[in-house]
Amino acid sequence: MNAPAPPAKRAGDLAADQPLQTFAPADVTPLICAAQPWCEHTNTRIEQLASGPHHAKEICSDCERVLRWLPKPENVARRRVNAYRVAKMLMAPGLTRWQTKFLSSVSRQQKFSPKQTAVLERMWDELFGDPR
Repeated sequence: MNAPAPPAKRAGDLAADQPLQTFAPADVTPLICAAQPWCEHTNTRIEQLASGPHHAKEICSDCERVLRWLPKPENVARRRVNAYRVAKMLMAPGLTRWQTKFLSSVSRQQKFSPKQTAVLERMWDELFGDPR
């Protein structure tokens, strides 16, 4: 009796075989190097950067690989404030349908465009009075 052939691999299956590497940009907790599939060391260090878009980088102390880039503290704080404001505005009574839809859509984002930020600040001012 013939055994059934294994299922053929499709192009979309290739991505499932690759390890998923995601880092939340607002996550500033130290990363254990052993968690990375390409490095099995446990010693890491944070190197502050003088200029550029990143605040610091986390490096494996043993093999000198860059594990991740760390965001500037002011960006982390701003994203937390924005997330708080969006959540609070979503709970506010009397929102229009458009406002509810807008807030729901941006609540799934980590970063906002300048236009989205301006709309959020204007909505915050309308709902709660103080833009800051």
